[in-house]
Amino acid sequence: MKETIDRLRSEGSERIKAAGNQSDVEAVRVALLGRKGEITSLLRGLKDVDEAERPAMGAELNRLKVDLTALLDARQVEIG
Repeated sequence: MKETIDRLRSEGSERIKAAGNQSDVEAVRVALLGRKGEITSLLRGLKDVDEAERPAMGAELNRLKVDLTALLDARQVEIG
């Protein structure tokens, strides 16, 4: 799961940087954080992670979510 989180961190930030307008930013937000988004799916999948690793993976996923949300907000302000 750690590899998936790292991949999402880099791919997500690249997709956010590539968004050229408000609707692109919203599309990225939905793809990552929406009800059927990639990060949301990983958060739901935490129940299947080994009990010993679950707190660390949960914290890492939450950190990823916060970081990407901040990037999305900053990009929306940038685009105006």
